[in-house]
Amino acid sequence: MRALLLTLCLTACAADLPADAEFVVQDSDFTGLEAWQSWPITATALGAFHTTGPRIVYLNHKPPPGARTFPVGTILVKTLQNASGDTFAMVKRGGNFNAEWAIGWEWLEITKKTGAWQIVWRGNTPPDGAGYTDDGVSCNLCHAMARSNDWVQSKVLQLPMP
Repeated sequence: MRALLLTLCLTACAADLPADAEFVVQDSDFTGLEAWQSWPITATALGAFHTTGPRIVYLNHKPPPGARTFPVGTILVKTLQNASGDTFAMVKRGGNFNAEWAIGWEWLEITKKTGAWQIVWRGNTPPDGAGYTDDGVSCNLCHAMARSNDWVQSKVLQLPMP
């Protein structure tokens, strides 16, 4: 119960960060993600291994009504519903992070070990050998197609157009 209350507080606090703040996600920020708002995605896109087949996307909090960008502290998690069960996240870190591409967004792979989510890798691009960068495609490149929606591709999370 204490962990759930702490998670709710941290999530609420992250939602109130100013736009120029920087939010550096930690393993503990993923606690309870299975209880976050979620929706299934069944459409196939692009053919990259983590965008095909059924997936579940989790969101820690929606942006305020009328927002044209996602607030610093937003966490999106995508879990593949296949044998690999790979789980990827994008976190609105803010500041000048990833300023040349998906401005303010950090990419991560996470895994659940001994009941807790742990960060496998993080950065403005996946590390060499992460699996899906071998074909020249990276998080930034794919998400560039959603630049007008603050780099978020989900149709469920469309922001108002300027």
